[in-house]
Amino acid sequence: GLFQSSIIQQKLITRFVPFLPLTRTHVERCVRSQLCQRGICNRSDVVEAVGGDMIYTPAEGRYFSTTGCKTVSAKISVFL
Repeated sequence: GLFQSSIIQQKLITRFVPFLPLTRTHVERCVRSQLCQRGICNRSDVVEAVGGDMIYTPAEGRYFSTTGCKTVSAKISVFL
């Protein structure tokens, strides 16, 4: 990929942050964290609803969230 590119050679990128795919369990942790930040930690119904509403890949296994936790906050607002 970028190993020999000029952007690396000119030291314009100093850190690499790998993308770690998130499973439904990880997404639900994000939901719980967001809910606690809003002061409503005990809403397991919202945690389940948001976790189930996310899009997962591959389609046949539904292992990893396609957007990670990026859309969690907006989906929480929908389910509250």
